[in-house]
Formats: sequence, C-alpha cells, structure tokens
Amino acid sequence: MALAVACPLLLDAAPSPGRALGLVGIALAMLAVSLRCCAFRSIGLLVLLAGLSCVTLEQALSQRIDDRREVQKITGVVSGLPEWRGATLRFHLRGEHGSWGAGERRLEVRWFEAREAPRPGEVWRFDLALSAVRGRVNFLGHDAERFALARGIHGVGRVRGDGAQRLRDPGGAGLPLPGFPSGRLAVRERLDDELDGLPGAGLVRALAIGDRSGLTDELRTVLQGTGTGHLLAISGLHVGLVALFAAGLARAVLALTPWRGHAWPARRIAPLLGLLAAVIYAGLAGFDTSPRRALVMLAVWILALVMHRQAGAWRGWWLALVLVLLLDPLAPLSPGFWLSFGAVAVLFLAFLGTRPAPRGLRGLVVAQTALLPGMLALGVGWFATVNFGGWFVNLLAIPWVSIVT
Repeated sequence: MALAVACPLLLDAAPSPGRALGLVGIALAMLAVSLRCCAFRSIGLLVLLAGLSCVTLEQALSQRIDDRREVQKITGVVSGLPEWRGATLRFHLRGEHGSWGAGERRLEVRWFEAREAPRPGEVWRFDLALSAVRGRVNFLGHDAERFALARGIHGVGRVRGDGAQRLRDPGGAGLPLPGFPSGRLAVRERLDDELDGLPGAGLVRALAIGDRSGLTDELRTVLQGTGTGHLLAISGLHVGLVALFAAGLARAVLALTPWRGHAWPARRIAPLLGLLAAVIYAGLAGFDTSPRRALVMLAVWILALVMHRQAGAWRGWWLALVLVLLLDPLAPLSPGFWLSFGAVAVLFLAFLGTRPAPRGLRGLVVAQTALLPGMLALGVGWFATVNFGGWFVNLLAIPWVSIVT
C-alpha cells in the first residue's frame, strides 16, 4: 500500500535528494518482497517514508510566497475555524483562482476589524496583500515558519480596502475540507451561546472540539507550567473514551432488540459503531495528528476483534505511523507527532510483557513515571521548558479529565 501511494509522487517529483532517498527506499522494499526479508522490508519502508517526507517538504518550500507584499485579487474557499485575535480575524483560504495557485496553496488571511466572519466552505474574493510567513529564528521556542509548513500554510494575506465579497455559500466550493469544519463551527457557536460569560467557556471548547482559540493567556501559562496542556489536545484518551462510550451504548440498545439472544451483533456491530463515533469525534476535532494516530490504532484493534484476529500492539503502532506519514508527510514538523507516537511507544515499553499488568492507581503511577524522562526530553527540545511537577499534577488531572469528557 505504501508503495502504491508513494511511487507516483516520487516518480513525478523533480530530481532532488529527497527523491533519490525515496527511490532507494522503493528499491529496498522491492528487494525485501523478492527475498521475503522482514528486515529489508522495514528498512526500505522507513527510507521510503523519509524520502516522501523530504520530497513533500521540498515542494512545500518551493510553493511559499515571496515576501513582496503585492496586492492581488484572490478568490478562494474558507477552511478551518475563524479565530479572533484582538480586533483581527484570522482564517485559512484555499485558492480557486489567482496567480498564487488554484487549490494547491493555502493562505492565512488576516482581516483587521472584519465586518463579518466568513464560514467554512464559503467562497470569498479578497484584495490581499501577500507576504511570506515570518517569525523568530531563535534555536528554541516557537518557529512560525515550521508551524506554517506543517499546517500547509504557504503565505499570509492581509485584507486591503473594502472589496471583500462573498460569492458562494458552503456546498459549492468543490474542494474537500479536512474534518467537519461546518460542524465544528456549529458546535462552537452552540457552546458559546450556552456558556456565554462563564470563565471556563474556552476550556470546554478545547475539550469538546480541540479549539484552543478561547483560552486566555493566563490559562495557557498555567497549562504549560503544570504540564497538562496535552489533556486539551484531542488524542487517544479522548478518542478511546468516545469509542468506549458509544460501543457500550450500542450494546445496551442491542440488548433491547430481538437480537439480544445472539452474541455476534454485540461483538461486531457495537465495536463498529464505537469506531464510527470516534471518526465523527476526530472529524469535529479537525483530524490532527493525535486523533489520526488514535483512530488508526483503534481501527486496527476493532477490525481484529470483529474478524477474530490477533493484532499486536507494536504492529498497530507501526501501521498508524505509516498511514499518518502517507496522509501527511510533513507531520514530523509538528511537535504533536513526536509527543503522540513517543508517548504511546513509552507506554508500550512500560506495560507490554509485564505480568500482571499494573492497573488502577498503580498503573497510572507507572505510566507517569515511565513518561517523565521521555516527555522531559521532548519538552526541552520543542518548547525549551522543563517541568518536574507535571508528574504529580497529571496523576490528579488525567482521571478528572476522563470523567468530565
């Protein structure tokens, strides 16, 4: 499957080191198939994925907008959730027409004192002053250019004049949007109506749909200082809880039907309905790296359960890694990629092979103790922060978030 997806992309790419690396991976993978050698197959697959990521990065760098600040009339489709930062409205725009690329490039539009907020899926025409993404070049801390590349942002457009015009409502864009942005916006608006004026409204939005735009600077500082920011990222904890709740509810409903005397509906239909609920929830969260990884691993486990097959934990981890990189070769540019897969790998090393496996409070203590050194190293590398108190805080916060969500 990886060869089928990656080969056309690599063969069509311009000559480059990334393309050469990917072709070497293809050769090793084909050699592994002919020799039936698992070692060659794994190495070839890793080299192939590394080459695919390099080619995608080279293409993304070549598509970035030059810092000329020229004004162009751009027509595009609004994607993602609009976000207010002070008096400026920010949202993403995927091009339909314009010299900066149709459907291939995406802008972060900044509209000062916007007269209305565009909705996801709507088609708008703007007079935009285009510029490159710029940020601090410190060795540690937030890297705006890398962050933009990871999210597929190729430039910044600032609205000029009063020529902004909505051309079409959602549904006529003709371009697929990641996740369910219209549904996310509807849920956010409903939460804002219900929680208007309450101090925890932004926190509820973050836990419900992964939208952190409502978090105050003070709360962000507290989350970073206590090491609990990961609890607001829609990850395996949240996706698994949704799937478990939906599957349990499905089993309870099936127990009231004429099929209650048969075992197969509860064993097959209920887990599949749980997986469907997890897909919908991950879509409302925007299908970021963490929910994608959790969905793939959950799907492997549920399909193996339904088909009465054995699915190893590490096999699911590797399959999730491969699929995430095939879907988004630039995912390694995001700290969430390393934190997500790194945390799961550490937990596998801590719990697999341990008999009996620690449960309850003891299991939580073992998990937090195992995660401490790995997460500290990643925290220093990505955020230039060290937080030893997060070990104890997470012992209390993780069960609380599990109950609340």
